[in-house]
This record gives sequence, structure tokens and C-alpha cells, in this order.
Amino acid sequence: MNAKRMLLALPIAAIAVGSVAMMSSSKFDAFKSGLLKADGVEATVQVTVQNGGSSTYSLMLKKPNMLRLETDDQLVIADGKEVTTLMKSKNQYFTVPQTEQSLGEILSPMELQIWSPFFSETAFKGVARVEDGGSRKIKGEEHSVVNVEADAKGDTKMAFFISDKTKMPNRVSISAKSLTSTTDMVLSTNELSLTAVGSDMFAFSAPEGSKKVDLSAMSAGKWYYNLNEALDVAKAGNKLVMIDFMADWCGPCKMMEAQVFKTEEFKKATANMVLLKIDVDRQQADAQRYGIEAMPTVKFVNPNGEVVHEFVGYGGFGQVMGEIEKAKSKFGN
Repeated sequence: MNAKRMLLALPIAAIAVGSVAMMSSSKFDAFKSGLLKADGVEATVQVTVQNGGSSTYSLMLKKPNMLRLETDDQLVIADGKEVTTLMKSKNQYFTVPQTEQSLGEILSPMELQIWSPFFSETAFKGVARVEDGGSRKIKGEEHSVVNVEADAKGDTKMAFFISDKTKMPNRVSISAKSLTSTTDMVLSTNELSLTAVGSDMFAFSAPEGSKKVDLSAMSAGKWYYNLNEALDVAKAGNKLVMIDFMADWCGPCKMMEAQVFKTEEFKKATANMVLLKIDVDRQQADAQRYGIEAMPTVKFVNPNGEVVHEFVGYGGFGQVMGEIEKAKSKFGN
């Protein structure tokens, strides 16, 4: 998986769950406290994924509820009232109302979660274990190493290299394990400043020649990988959401992908739906929410996330297309 898709696509779901008592780390506590007390943040971070290339993002945060995130292909601005997303390659943008959950959702991917304590004093409180890991010198500067296990099984591990001078991490290594593979990445902070950011930086200015589009219009034929994002799109256009609960090791899942999802018949039949893939290994909270026990499982849900229709297992092209029509009929379109 390349780094661009990784950005904004792979949250560490396990950080938000679990109640295992964790050990204390004064360095980690100081880092979280420093972010929570700061009026603003400006950071430029390089994300390097093992065997997947690298990318860079820039981030600005301002109390109480403003955010500006820029990547190679997107600009996301939350101004306190609405969230605007600019798709650079298409020179198109859309807006959605900003909610209390918006900032947490934007910062949910693993490469962005390190900044979540800025907005929430409960950030990282659900992790399984936090331990001091000694010290290490990086570019001539002493850093304290803090090891974090996001879940009791140890499937997601993070190592924070926190500067003894600034009390902020200059490097974070992350290892996320699924049943069949492990994703390793390193975050390197090239620039970091805990200073107040001018409010004008959170005012969206549409680029010349850009076009504002309806969020639901941009979803046709596109697969989403984040449940909340997909539901937002569905709400914008009152659309049915088709959720494919799958896994990398699932043979029938791959058969359905190749024999159904890639066909023009499928694309035509689902043109007015929001398509969502949930990897049950990486997005365990979503899988548990819908009681997934076997793959593939396909659930059709309304914009509120309520199940309208579902089926389990892959019975061939005709079976899947028939289930799609049943779901559309139950939903009313």
C-alpha cells in the first residue's frame, strides 16, 4: 500500500478501545500535557512506509476547534463551523458541517493520531501499555524513548522519540500487525512549533478555476475505507451504503472483488450507492459494531448506519447482483 493512500486511510482503531491498566511515563505525560496546553501547533511531517515510499503532510491546529491539513493531493480546513476538502488533482472542493467529532475523525489515521492530545485530554488513555524505553541521541540531541502498545495483543506498537529539550516527539515509529501482514512506518518531524496560529490560515480560499461540488456526487464508483467518512457522504445525498467486510487472507473476498466489483454491471448497479471496504483485522471496532463473524459479509446500511439488508458468503456474480437489487428495493431506490 503506498504512502498516499495510507494517509487518511488507516486509523489505529485499538487506541480508542480497551481498558487494560497502563504503566506511567512522565515523558509521555509531559508530551500530551504540552500539546493540550498549547494555543496552536504548526508541523511538517515526513511519513515513510516500509516498501511503500514516502509522503509529507503539513498541519496547523488552533484552539478551540480549527485545523488545516495539507498533503500532496488534499487540503482539509476546519474553520469551526464547516470542514472544506479540496481535491487538488480535480481542482474540486466540497464542504460539510463541522461537528464535535470532526477533528477526532480527521486525526484518526495512525500518522496523525500523535496530535490528538491537542484537542482532547483523554487522547491515548485507552492504550494497553506505556513504558519508558531509555534514551537515544538523534542528530546530536538527546531523546527519551517511550514505547506504546495500543492494544492488549500488541498488534499495534509505537515508539515515541521525545526531545528532552522541546518535550515533543521528533520521530515516531509505528508497527501495525494484521493476520497476514505488518505495516511499518516512521514519522519524522521536520518542523514543529507550539505557537498561536493566525485565524486567517483557517479561512478557505477557492483556487482559481476550482469548482464546488456536492459531496455525494464525488462518491460515484469510489471505494471509501473509513466508516464515518462514508456515512457523511451518504447523509449528504441520502444514499445507501454498501459495506464489504473483508480480509487480506479471505479467498472468497478476492474472488468477489475480481468477478463482481470490477465489472461494469456492478458499477452501474451501485452508481447511486456509497461503497465502503472494512478490513476486519485493521478496523476491528467497526467489525465488532456490526457483529461480523465470517467473511465476506456485505451489509447495506442507511445514512445513519442502520442495517437495511445483508448477506454472508460469496455465491457468484448472479447472487451478489440479486442481493444488491434486494437492498435497493428495501431502501426505496
